[in-house]
Amino acid sequence: MLINYIKKKGVPSVSPPAKKEIKKSHGNRLPGRGNFNIVEKKGLPLVEVDARGDVSSLRIFFDYDDKRIAGDNPEELIYSGTKETGRRANSALKRDMVFERETITQLSELFARDICDSQSGRRINFILNLDLRNLLKRYGDELKKSGISVKIKGSSIKIEHFGGSLSISSARRENWFDITVRCDAGQGRVLDISDDGRLLDRGLVNTPGGLVLLDEEDAVLMRHLAASGMEGGSLTASRYDLNLLNDLEHQGAGIKGFGDFLRISEKLNLPGEFDSPPSSLFNGTLRGYQQEGYRWLNFLRENELSGCLADDMGLGKTVQVIALLAELKKRKLPGPCLIVLPVVTLSNWERELEKFAPSLKVIRHGGKGRDFKPADCSDVDVVLVSYQKLRNDILIFGAVKFFYIILDEAQNIKNPLSKTFRALKRLRSVHRLALTGTPVENSLSDLWAVMDFLNPGLLGDLSKFKDRFNPDYSESVKKLSLMVSPFILRRKKEDVLPELPPLEESVLYVEMGQKQRDVYDSYLQRVRESLETAMKEKGNGRASMDVLSALLRLRQICLFPELADEKFSGSGSCKLKTLNLMLDQILPEGHRVLIFSQFVQSLNLIKLSLEERKINYAYINGSTKDRGAEIDRFQNQKDVKVFLLSLKAGGVGVNLTGADYVFLFDPWWNPAVESQAIDRSHRMGQEEKVVAYRMIVRDSVEEKVVKLQNRKRHMAEYILSSSSSVLKSLSDDEVMELFR
Repeated sequence: MLINYIKKKGVPSVSPPAKKEIKKSHGNRLPGRGNFNIVEKKGLPLVEVDARGDVSSLRIFFDYDDKRIAGDNPEELIYSGTKETGRRANSALKRDMVFERETITQLSELFARDICDSQSGRRINFILNLDLRNLLKRYGDELKKSGISVKIKGSSIKIEHFGGSLSISSARRENWFDITVRCDAGQGRVLDISDDGRLLDRGLVNTPGGLVLLDEEDAVLMRHLAASGMEGGSLTASRYDLNLLNDLEHQGAGIKGFGDFLRISEKLNLPGEFDSPPSSLFNGTLRGYQQEGYRWLNFLRENELSGCLADDMGLGKTVQVIALLAELKKRKLPGPCLIVLPVVTLSNWERELEKFAPSLKVIRHGGKGRDFKPADCSDVDVVLVSYQKLRNDILIFGAVKFFYIILDEAQNIKNPLSKTFRALKRLRSVHRLALTGTPVENSLSDLWAVMDFLNPGLLGDLSKFKDRFNPDYSESVKKLSLMVSPFILRRKKEDVLPELPPLEESVLYVEMGQKQRDVYDSYLQRVRESLETAMKEKGNGRASMDVLSALLRLRQICLFPELADEKFSGSGSCKLKTLNLMLDQILPEGHRVLIFSQFVQSLNLIKLSLEERKINYAYINGSTKDRGAEIDRFQNQKDVKVFLLSLKAGGVGVNLTGADYVFLFDPWWNPAVESQAIDRSHRMGQEEKVVAYRMIVRDSVEEKVVKLQNRKRHMAEYILSSSSSVLKSLSDDEVMELFR
């Protein structure tokens, strides 16, 4: 009714220039309205883009002061004062509908060649067969010249420049590069930038002058810089981040020293280019891949780099390092070299050093020989020390600057919050080296710890590392792999030892007897109810101790029920029964067997069974003092048919090629650790096919966890990982599924 009234009064249609308004005050008093003011104004046109894939949806708006009106809104008057004051409107803006129609027609003609659909509904004006980048490149400048603004749906900031590039400056300080990134918007305008990941994904960067569409190559680099930790256009990069430096070099950043590191990066990917034959002080012969590894180690040393030799278990990492140590002795480079290792591998290193490099003077700190003292630096070539002893005597070792610090079984420092890790970070050295077949044993944080020891700062601090690299996303894992690959050399057995006999791995499922099943089901029913209550009250994280305790008891019942409670003695063990049946078939055929368990009580019960059956065996657990004697007895005495080993004590530093059958009596639920155990037998020097069995009880928590584990493996070989920690990554529902 109000619109008809205004039309009858003959309000003139005015098309003034943009941003210029003409006010007409109408003194006519409408019933209940009083004086009514109408302002005629031309709206400022704006195109909102919603780009998805190869198609962009465009919606046309017109800005009238603080109000944005869709171009397909049929209302001619825009009232004000109602929502804000709660009173009836006493003024209105009169839209310039002629101008709006002309603008929409103009856009329709402009977009004509790319329009795939259009409609006059409430939301969409045009659909174009163009992705966002090509849409803005093709039409951005012309829209701007026509006074038509462009914004992205979901952002309130308008796009002001359609072809900016990055302006990069940098300064080097020792092992770091301070990098500053700004945006060159053309015509001498170099603008600061701020971070917005959602815009970067679309090739846009935010500046004080509005959004800027970057050139495509620069957009890719900008995303890389943001993923590398850039904040507000500033980034501190490690000299070890060769992948990032390579990208910056291609952008002409002009950082002094880039070229040197890039040449190193290229050579690291061409191991055949290394030129360092083994020293005459090395008393041995290296296989082809071992010579390549030895040259790689020398190359790192010559270029002041640190790295991780991550060959599969059984490929001879120790002998490659000994060849390096012999070369250092020949060159009379300043010593000593410190080798930090688990207690279980100390004897093996002593034997190998004596065998392959007898000219080296070696001290075992804390062993039968004299302890190391700082005064020994000029007289000793190699110092062997366990991780535990190093931690306890850090004041002694922290006072010395070693030529090399070498970590054997470097996965021992996977916890960056541990005292061992903090002690190692206090050590000083010219060079650093890590040896491990499992650089990622449980999570990506394991790799961070090793790399932070070798090349501090490469992966940033731990909290930011966890934010940047999510193992659930392949692009994140791919980027991490690119960053660390120059500093990790890894060869797999099947690639470098084609002559190695085959390895057959299988799951040996066993069924509980009725007595054992009754014990298991009875305990499961009791614990399920208490856990459901604990999970509801505490959640997965805070109830973890309850969960782990319940799992432990159920696993023990799967092995020997008396391990969970002595009153269950006599309930039988389906695993022991099956193991004995297998031994009855295997041993008479001349095969020899390794049996691993993580429970010493299980090993003791198996040991009693072997004694009753008059089967000779060797035995190692964490408290065994003379491991070497037991290993030699098994390797050299053919009447010793079985070797019992605890999974942790016997899973590393042991060469047991005399066996060709392996039984994992209970699952460790960490394939990396299980693979280490199997590799005690399936390694260089093995001449027989190796058969490995993982013993799993049907319809038990063992079987359920294995199924969950298989679903949870997602980052493994891409990052040189062999596993992921199962329980830490489970949801509440998945945890409770274990007990159903």
